[in-house]
Amino acid sequence: MMKKIWLIRHGESLSNVGERTNYPHLVGLTSRGELQACEVADKITKKPDLVIYTPYIRTQLSAKPLLEKFPTAVTEEWPLQEFTYLNPEKYHGTTRYERKAEKLIYWSNCDPTYSDGDGSESYNDFLARIERGIKQLKNQNGFVVVYTHGHVIRAMLWYLFLIQIKHDEDRFKRYCHLRQALSIPNGAIIKLDFNNPEAKMSEILTEHLSS
Repeated sequence: MMKKIWLIRHGESLSNVGERTNYPHLVGLTSRGELQACEVADKITKKPDLVIYTPYIRTQLSAKPLLEKFPTAVTEEWPLQEFTYLNPEKYHGTTRYERKAEKLIYWSNCDPTYSDGDGSESYNDFLARIERGIKQLKNQNGFVVVYTHGHVIRAMLWYLFLIQIKHDEDRFKRYCHLRQALSIPNGAIIKLDFNNPEAKMSEILTEHLSS
């Protein structure tokens, strides 16, 4: 049976534009993000066999227009949420700009085993979670739409197109370069094709977005 996976980054979030937010899983969409979610739904003309979103509300809100368009579509919540590497309790009620210094310290330390405490995870834990998610996706059949996050999409591509994954400092450094080099705009779509021995991917599609 044919397997087609569409990875979709959620619409623009309040955190993306620098609004003050509380916990990562509760961050909602801006009005522009809601528009992007509708534009993604317009792009999808065939009812998906499965629609996946994460425990984070911004992916659920991004999926809402598609589920209104195809109300009988099967849905599942998967643990493909964003990589939260800073302790949410420490940064409750802050903006992305106020967290910038700590983020720079985290990425410059480049320690794949470091965890910042409750509610955060190490890079190795994150990558293991992504590996499990990809294995699950490969077992799906039909047309699957996945609403997820920027780091998750990068890590999936990192996993799929490397011959061997190593959970070490060198590979973490390479991922750090990838996150800076590979821009995945809000509402962007990447199509994966698992119908061949080697996975194939489309370009990062954004032509359906008005802005």
